[in-house]
Amino acid sequence: MQNHVEEVLRLSFGKCALQVQVPENSPYKSAADLAGKRVVTSFEVLAGQYFGKIDDQLNLVGEDRTKIEYVGGSVEAACSLGLADGIGLYLSSFRPCMYPEVHHDLVCS
Repeated sequence: MQNHVEEVLRLSFGKCALQVQVPENSPYKSAADLAGKRVVTSFEVLAGQYFGKIDDQLNLVGEDRTKIEYVGGSVEAACSLGLADGIGLYLSSFRPCMYPEVHHDLVCS
């Protein structure tokens, strides 16, 4: 996708960061703990690039790599619905999740 985009002028606003969230009772304590697991997001390209680097560092190949799936709408509900082990959100600022059973301390950029 990057080869289809040309940056003409860096505007220096609109900065965002990928934030990875898991259920409060989850055994996962870092984004790297989700390597090889199921992650849903509305930003599958960005999350795929991020987790792709982690998968490469851990030498994960084929079916062992992190599964990134697209979900639109209330992405935060995916873990509660059994659709994912973690979620990826692209946020303009660090903010608490609207679902109390999800914590947000797995932050990456």
